[in-house]
Amino acid sequence: MAANALIERCVLQFRKFSNEYRVWQGSDFDLDAAVQDELGQLGRFDLPAAINSRKPLLPIVARRHTIKTGALRYFIPVFVDLTNYQKEPKQAGQQRIIFCLVESVDDLEMARQEVVPYFERLDLVALCPNGTQLREAVAEVLALHRVEQNCPDLQADPVAQREFKDRLAAARRLEDELLHSLVEYPENAQWFWHAEEITIANKRDFQQELSSILDKIYDQSPRIYNELINRDKPSAQASAARNKLVMAMVHHADKPDLGIKKFPAEKGIYRAFLHATGLHQEVSEGKWQLVPPAEDNPYNFFPVWQKIDAFLESTKDTPRSFAELNEVLQAPPYGVKAGVLPLFYLSVFLCNQEELALYENKVYTPYISDQHIERFMKRPDYFTVQRIRMHGIRASLFQQYIKVLYGENAAQKVSLLAIAKPLAQFMAKLPEYTKQTNRLSDASRKTRKAFELAKSPMDLLFVRLPMACGYSAIDPDESDGKKIEGFAAALVEVIRELRDAYGKMIADFQDIMAQALFPDIKKGMELKTLRQKACARYEDLSQYTVDVKGLRPFIEHLADDKGSDELWFSRLLLFLGAALQISGVMLTAMGL
Repeated sequence: MAANALIERCVLQFRKFSNEYRVWQGSDFDLDAAVQDELGQLGRFDLPAAINSRKPLLPIVARRHTIKTGALRYFIPVFVDLTNYQKEPKQAGQQRIIFCLVESVDDLEMARQEVVPYFERLDLVALCPNGTQLREAVAEVLALHRVEQNCPDLQADPVAQREFKDRLAAARRLEDELLHSLVEYPENAQWFWHAEEITIANKRDFQQELSSILDKIYDQSPRIYNELINRDKPSAQASAARNKLVMAMVHHADKPDLGIKKFPAEKGIYRAFLHATGLHQEVSEGKWQLVPPAEDNPYNFFPVWQKIDAFLESTKDTPRSFAELNEVLQAPPYGVKAGVLPLFYLSVFLCNQEELALYENKVYTPYISDQHIERFMKRPDYFTVQRIRMHGIRASLFQQYIKVLYGENAAQKVSLLAIAKPLAQFMAKLPEYTKQTNRLSDASRKTRKAFELAKSPMDLLFVRLPMACGYSAIDPDESDGKKIEGFAAALVEVIRELRDAYGKMIADFQDIMAQALFPDIKKGMELKTLRQKACARYEDLSQYTVDVKGLRPFIEHLADDKGSDELWFSRLLLFLGAALQISGVMLTAMGL
């Protein structure tokens, strides 16, 4: 042929990869020979590993299932063959499409017997008969890359470089077409799920099967229609909105829309997660609250709620962390996204808070502050919960506690935590003076300490508080009614002393101040009268002293007529306390 003669005379060049002839442009580099040499070096390489390392196919989204559930779910493409399929885990945490590349009829039958049953329920297996074509296409790309790396002559030859780039682009294009044909023309493969063959006639069938499989795998998945939060890794904006929603759940569960005004991001999450699903509803006229989902909840919240509630039942003996549930709830059949897990946990906790004790770093937390919530959202593994129910244990003492806190006519349905929490809140809200002073009875000081050392509500109510009041711990089979009544009476006295300690201190100092300023007046002067007399006597006297750090500001505080009488006296005491502290430091520094 004339073309062959021109090729021999180096006038024409045949480009096999594009099936065309071109005029030879004078290159001294033999690209064909270099590629053939590298192909020989490659030998029978690991085809699936070569494809997997470059991840040429994007994850394949199951569109109908994603729209139906509000949760983005997809299959990760993974390539195997008969020689290396066992290198892949039998079951991964993510659903996969296993493309098994076969190169002969015998390989196809062997793959049905060995590869298909190897993989588990999360995986869809495709037996692909175009393994030989793919091997040739991938080998061409790999060989060209090796030529580029191993042949310095190529870099010095511009003509050869142009030829190389054209050939590499064509090789990549063919490789890409063959790989994408696996998804674009799924009817060319044999498909199996859970070791059962399924028929896929076209790309539409393929998508339908992906969604149908996920519907079966995640049949207990909740439906949450908010893309901002229903994902595994929420954005910083979504996390901030979720944190604001959590605060509203804790503080404003009794209000419509949790008291959220207008339409910030957190309201969108509220509408999708709490309002539409019925977790937050109006239970009576004007009264809203968080409630558990019904068994027939249209958003399929009941299975997840039931699983969390079963977990709480397992905490009766030992506190456990909600974080232990993360892996279970994110896996089938629930498939809860990490972004909404904290909302589920908090919703269940708030609906059951009368019987759940919260611990942070193994320390009992009798009431929840904003700081606790912030820390829980960041590190839920630092917190544990325990379900506590009475079931008749120490019933007599329990009733005495109810009388102390709620009176003789209290409703009978009062939980253990409904006793512990008000007591703890009472202690937490005491003035700083009452928390620090030693001017209390021994029982009151020990009671104050008991709240700091208590390891659990049971430990507090039945061990530490009785012992602080001079009684032994209350055993489950305690039958001494007088002992229980005596302890209850002692606890009432302690609570009264703690409650009145600050007011008593103020009254004592008021008498001391009145005696110091007006020695001729008897005790019992009212605060209003004391202030009026002090202002009248000491007004404008501050200018006659040179003691600008001691006497002058003291006189100015005495003559101050702004604010309430209580605020005036508090400022005066604070000034005197600070002055005494400074004097003590100076005396210590002087060695006195």
